[in-house]
Amino acid sequence: MNVLGLLKSVFPALFTFLAGLAGVWLGVRQVRVEKSISFVQMQLDRLYSPMLGIRYSIKAKSELRIEVSRAAEATWQEIVKRHEGQLGWNSDEEFEPFGKIIDYENTELHGELLPGYSEMLRIFTENLWLAEPETRTYYSELSRFVDIWNRWNAKSIPRDVLRLIDHSEDRLNAFYQHLETTVDSLKARLPGKKA
Repeated sequence: MNVLGLLKSVFPALFTFLAGLAGVWLGVRQVRVEKSISFVQMQLDRLYSPMLGIRYSIKAKSELRIEVSRAAEATWQEIVKRHEGQLGWNSDEEFEPFGKIIDYENTELHGELLPGYSEMLRIFTENLWLAEPETRTYYSELSRFVDIWNRWNAKSIPRDVLRLIDHSEDRLNAFYQHLETTVDSLKARLPGKKA
């Protein structure tokens, strides 16, 4: 009977201890999950989403620039054709609004697009600790692209050198694709979010 009495008093204490241990384990696990979710949210908020947003803005402006440029070229060709053979035609006067397109694009390039690339690089630099390992491999390419533009604007790189070093935004296409897939992947890791 003594053993039965001992079991009756030990069993509740043992059960309480095991329940407490399970509660601590679940609590620690929950804290780890919350930290992981918090880190993913920080990655999206501070690094990936801002860079991707700038990328989309630059892309939209560049696509519109191409569309306007093609339409302006076609329109100018029609004007030239219409005035072909006319004496006294003042092409400068008719070209003036087309020149303003070029002025606008140059202003946008230096006032918005190039600063956008620099802002992407700043965000990347300041939040490098949030970057996935694969993302870090694109840092030097973005830095190179921005630095070459900075050198060109400072007139510290000759045009012939620029032609030889392949300064094309196409070199950033893999980085842009990576940003999109990484944002989708990180969003899928958040509870209640779908990519």
